[in-house]
Amino acid sequence: MGEKPSSVDACAYGFLANIIKAPGNSPLQAITRSYTHLVAYCEKMHKQFYILLEQP
Repeated sequence: MGEKPSSVDACAYGFLANIIKAPGNSPLQAITRSYTHLVAYCEKMHKQFYILLEQP
């Protein structure tokens, strides 16, 4: 992600977040979560755009 997220960032986040943040522990999740830069990327996108979803 550059200074501002692009449509490619939005697409990548959509795919990665569904794997990383989903409940469970499948082999695909374990492999994806082992890439710390992908997890950090998802966290950054989530904090920037979806943080309000976590508030009651």
